[in-house]
Amino acid sequence: MVEGTDKKPEATTAYANAAAIKTWNKSNAEAMFILSSTMEYSQLEYLITCSTAAEMWSKLSAIHEQKTATNKLALITKFHEYRMGYNDFTSQHIS
Repeated sequence: MVEGTDKKPEATTAYANAAAIKTWNKSNAEAMFILSSTMEYSQLEYLITCSTAAEMWSKLSAIHEQKTATNKLALITKFHEYRMGYNDFTSQHIS
């Protein structure tokens, strides 16, 4: 669903097509719920205009999947400089 391979059926007057649309809408709503309920509130701001799970996933990928050499170096540096704060709990850092 999030990869966009499951396209929404076209609306026609046929009953079978109405059932397919209803099934697709339910699957899309479930995928959107799973995506939105498992991320931080700050990330939801980017997705407020998305109407499908595939659109949400595409937007998140565009924001967070930057694969340039500069970004890789920044992530490696951030990883090696990561330190636990004095008032932090170990469980915050290993999960």
